[in-house]
Amino acid sequence: MNSSIMNTRHYISGRWEDSPEHIDVYSPIDGRTIGRIPSADSKCVDIAVHAARSAFRSWSSVSLAQRLAYVRAMGEYIADNSDRFAEVECNDTGFLLSFMKSGLVRRAAKNFSYYADFAERLGAKPQEINGKGASNWIFYKPAGVVAVIIPWNAPLVLATWKVAAALAAGNTIVLKPAELAPLSCALLAEAAEAINLPAGVFNVIHGTGKQAGAALAEHAAIDRLAFTGSTVTAKSIGESCALSITPVSFELGGKSPLIVFADSDLQAACDQVLSQFNHAGQICAAGTRIIVESDIEPKFRTMVLSSLMEKAVVGDPRHPDTTVGPLISEDQLVKVEGFVNRALACGATLLAGGKRHSRGGQYFEPTIMTDVAMDAEIYQEEVFGPVLIWSTFVDDQDAVTQANATRYGLGGYLWCNDSARALAVAQAIRTGTVWVNGSTRDLDTPFGGCGDSGIGREGGLWGWEFFSDITNVAIKKFRSQST
Repeated sequence: MNSSIMNTRHYISGRWEDSPEHIDVYSPIDGRTIGRIPSADSKCVDIAVHAARSAFRSWSSVSLAQRLAYVRAMGEYIADNSDRFAEVECNDTGFLLSFMKSGLVRRAAKNFSYYADFAERLGAKPQEINGKGASNWIFYKPAGVVAVIIPWNAPLVLATWKVAAALAAGNTIVLKPAELAPLSCALLAEAAEAINLPAGVFNVIHGTGKQAGAALAEHAAIDRLAFTGSTVTAKSIGESCALSITPVSFELGGKSPLIVFADSDLQAACDQVLSQFNHAGQICAAGTRIIVESDIEPKFRTMVLSSLMEKAVVGDPRHPDTTVGPLISEDQLVKVEGFVNRALACGATLLAGGKRHSRGGQYFEPTIMTDVAMDAEIYQEEVFGPVLIWSTFVDDQDAVTQANATRYGLGGYLWCNDSARALAVAQAIRTGTVWVNGSTRDLDTPFGGCGDSGIGREGGLWGWEFFSDITNVAIKKFRSQST
């Protein structure tokens, strides 16, 4: 085997454990083998869960200062080894290396420092609410064993967002990354070992979703399950967790609208449209439905198509000039191709792209389609590829109707210089987050979806509360009696 291949194992109770069966990991960049992971069965999952349960007794009782020192150390380890994390995940997922280094790895490290600071601000003392008849003391207690199941598109940042909050809140964790891109999560296990995190507090198991993931979701000894992934998989996980009444947090798929009003900064809006092709469109909150005010549609269409021709570079994501990388697998390539071909057969019109890229491999051309009915498959379903749907609107109500035309509701993007108008339209869209005139992510704010885009919210107090058992102690007030 090539020495560059990353062979890893499960990390359970502070030890590296193997399984009889293994899975090879291939890079979507060029198909080469880059790693090998063990494939956990239900027995392995059970050992990991019980290791986390055993460690919870001591971990949940350590002082807040001790716990947060470990949480901060995890973030510092990521920051200190940022190049390695970036390169491993780039090779594992096909995410642009430049963006991994400038954005995602920094955000992964920030997740730990943020929740350490958050927990410190909240403090070990309960919150007090002084009611009319009672003094109420609100206690946030660790929930217990948290199962975390992560997808393949951005495993490091998605895992750390959940893991950091759960650890800071005093929980122990069993993390199961996707078998298509597990290697950056294996580095998190190395981080736990390097900082001497107590055995069993953080465990990583590898394997397939159907075997390891299902066994973890079905396990009666988990107290929370946090999942990011597809709506179909979430329904299966939800059925399993319902049997043991295990609370779930689901951050799922999206079909987000990107609405451009006539008064907006058209060049900035154009740049954001092109950015939806980042990671070959494999981003849950991507604005894949471009909805343009009819008065400026011809001009804006010309801007977008010209910029796409000039700026879009499909290629190796390790190269600094690349703007669109590969799809994660041949199966995903076939899936995207099928969506496009069926849409064309139903009368859709291509504005750009529409087929596999000439470089071969798992690359697909950045694609824009119009003349797509709102009830069409490609309009309603998450493609998870570099495919955008283009339409126009005549007034605000038309824009809102189109924005709300799917069962998803994860994100939304508006470009409008009239703040009152933008706020009114944003409030009318059924979605978890609406970004106006650009997109930023503040860790103090809630993130999550409506409808088929999920259950619950991550970030800030919302994420903290999911990983906590909340107790209110109400102490009745007594009136003093006059003597």
